[in-house]
Amino acid sequence: MVGSAPGRAGVPDPGATRSPVGPQLLLEHEKRNEAALRATEAALEILLGAGFDPLHAAEIARSTLWTGITLVMSEAGYHPELSDEERAEWNRRSQVELAMLPAARYPHLVQCAAPMANCDPAFHYRLGVELFIAGVRAVAELVTAGTGSG
Repeated sequence: MVGSAPGRAGVPDPGATRSPVGPQLLLEHEKRNEAALRATEAALEILLGAGFDPLHAAEIARSTLWTGITLVMSEAGYHPELSDEERAEWNRRSQVELAMLPAARYPHLVQCAAPMANCDPAFHYRLGVELFIAGVRAVAELVTAGTGSG
């Protein structure tokens, strides 16, 4: 989704070329096409091979797809329909709007206005993937200990 060039630990490189409408296509298109089935099959093979039961493996595989879509859709400044100039103006206005919120009511949004309105895509995707993987690892530990959901 975010590119095809492998990055660290096989994670796609967010700097690689990606389709700006890919997430929308996934949201609107049947999720059981051949490509989605192959990707899900590969994810299930890895998860089942790692010791997850079918219930956990299926939910993690499904969450993987939606996490990828959400990462792309939540990238600050993600507006593929805009030119670079229009996107820069959109981001500037967004930052100004956040910075102009009442500081007494929203002190943290005001403080973080710049990073909330703009982001380093490499950091955004790396952190998002790391958070997801850490969550999967935490679930694996709970399941192994017999305290996980399900």
